[in-house]
Amino acid sequence: MKSSKLLKKGDIFIIISVLFVSLLWFVLTFLSFGEKQQVKIYFGGELYKTVELSAVEDEEIISFKGCKIKVTKDGACFLASDCPDGLCVKRGIMKKSGDVMACVPKGITVEIAGGKAVDGISY
Repeated sequence: MKSSKLLKKGDIFIIISVLFVSLLWFVLTFLSFGEKQQVKIYFGGELYKTVELSAVEDEEIISFKGCKIKVTKDGACFLASDCPDGLCVKRGIMKKSGDVMACVPKGITVEIAGGKAVDGISY
């Protein structure tokens, strides 16, 4: 009777192929290939100003239509607003690509764009 080997050449090829594809998928998923993160400020749906996060040395304060927006290397937030409810100020700091906040009474929207966006499923 012939003794059979535990793994054949084809089995080893399939295992190595699966490991290679898995490693490649892991590396491509967690590396950020893309543009740098930017803070985009919109007023009435029109782009007002763009600030690249990596270009900010300490912090940049943008005063516009009664709102103060602070931009740092880590993200952006509303510092102050003269709107009645102040919900935009209570929102806190945005750090990830895809984050959006708005001062609805003033019509100002702030968004972090670029970099690697993460949705609710993959986060």
